[in-house]
Amino acid sequence: GFPGYWTFLVLTGGLPGLLFLPATRALINWRALSFSLFVILFISLIWEVTLGVPSSWWEYQHSAMLGVYLRPWHDLPVEAVCVWVSACYGSIITYEAIRLHGHSGKPLREAMFGPQRRP
Repeated sequence: GFPGYWTFLVLTGGLPGLLFLPATRALINWRALSFSLFVILFISLIWEVTLGVPSSWWEYQHSAMLGVYLRPWHDLPVEAVCVWVSACYGSIITYEAIRLHGHSGKPLREAMFGPQRRP
C-alpha cells in the first residue's frame, strides 16, 4: 500500500523544518529541544512497547506503513518512533517561525526568507 503515515510525518514535521530552519535556527534553544525530544521519545516508546501494542490497546494499519518493524519491540513500526521526533521538531520550528513573523512586523515571506531580490 501507500506509506500514508510516513508521508504525513514528512509533511508535518519535515517540511516546516526544511522551510523555516534557516530563519529560526538562532532562536531555538537546542539544548532544551534535545532534552525535550529525549524525554518525549523515552516516555512514548516505553508506553507503546510495554503497554499499548502488547495489550492490543491500539493497532497500526500495516498497509499504510513503510514495512520496517522493530522486532524486539513487538513489531513496532518505525513510524511510531519517528512520529514523536517529527512532532517535537516540527512544532518547535513552526512555533519559532510564527513568533519571528509576529515580532518582526514584516510580511511573512520576507520574515522567513529575507528580502526579495529583484533582477
